[in-house]
Amino acid sequence: MRLCVGASAGGHTTELEALLDHTESWPVAPAICVTTLEMLRERFEDIAPTTVIGESNRKRPLSAFGVCWRAFLFARRERPDVL
Repeated sequence: MRLCVGASAGGHTTELEALLDHTESWPVAPAICVTTLEMLRERFEDIAPTTVIGESNRKRPLSAFGVCWRAFLFARRERPDVL
């Protein structure tokens, strides 16, 4: 089973890091990680190979198309069983 974990920047990253401190009790370890900012790649690379898909917000709404496309390509390439 391929488990993918991911978080956007901010509070979600902090929450995910707290959860990842306890992966020894998980039924399966994360096989891949996904995040939104390049600067977060280093934090997750120790756990599993990490992909950055970028982010979008109200100031850059059209960037959502690129983020969706990169997320689709990530899912098609990695084929995770659980997200």
